Amino acid sequence: MGAGPTGSMLAAGLRLAGVRPLVLERRPEHRDIPKANGLGGQILQLLRRPELDEIARDWRHRIDLQTAETDDRPADALLIRPDADIAWAATIDEPTDTAARTLREAFSCWFGAPARSDGAGVVVAPAASPIVGRCF
Repeated sequence: MGAGPTGSMLAAGLRLAGVRPLVLERRPEHRDIPKANGLGGQILQLLRRPELDEIARDWRHRIDLQTAETDDRPADALLIRPDADIAWAATIDEPTDTAARTLREAFSCWFGAPARSDGAGVVVAPAASPIVGRCF
């Protein structure tokens, strides 16, 4: 499958289902403006960490929060990009201050500015901006 929006979302769904898809892109050059800029990521929590929920709320216009259970937990939480790559992970029992700081950095890098309230309880989501360069 290709690496455009449809192929990326299909690959993400297959990967979450346990399948290891092969994604091939015919254009070898890096694009400064992503084709799938409207797609969001997912935070997959493997251990309930309320402090990470609070941070994720600021990016709710771009991500979905999911909780899962597994017998062999590789991390406390994962940020999964729309192309199914892991953009961030909270290691098992990682201190809150470190996990919170690095999660905010990853959100900002991959999904832009957080949403803000206009003071009247209305959430204002910033316009999606192109990602220039690569995030860590």
